[in-house]
Amino acid sequence: MSTTPNIQQQIVLDILALLHTKQPDFDKFAKAFDQNTYYQVHVPAIKPLHGRDNIVAELSRQFGDYEDCDCEIIACTGDEKYVFTERRDHVTMKKNGKRIFSSVCAVFEFNDQQKIIAWREYWDIRDIQYQLGMTEAQMLDLLPRDALTKG
Repeated sequence: MSTTPNIQQQIVLDILALLHTKQPDFDKFAKAFDQNTYYQVHVPAIKPLHGRDNIVAELSRQFGDYEDCDCEIIACTGDEKYVFTERRDHVTMKKNGKRIFSSVCAVFEFNDQQKIIAWREYWDIRDIQYQLGMTEAQMLDLLPRDALTKG
């Protein structure tokens, strides 16, 4: 079994590395994505966000909430069309200084030009809620109401 990442896996590993730095280079990040890509930050609770520019804006917004982001890659596998990652993201929340983590499984989908056309993330929102010591209502207040798929 080869441990050398294929081109698509390397693209995913590179963009995750960009996001887990003190000052992400969002221009470099955006080059990995098709203009019409979509990002679903939490399946199924949050609606997909469409368009590369909207995704970059959302990730930039998220970086206003936390710092000291560290992405621990547990597994990364895939083929020319899909890359699957399992990771643990560690961040320090700016508002209260709490260090939390999230176990995340993500699926990245590629087109024939080796650009990402979809990015879907699966993680336990309640786990984050408990780590932050929040009620469900407080947690939901952190999320944009128009992004929720329910309620």
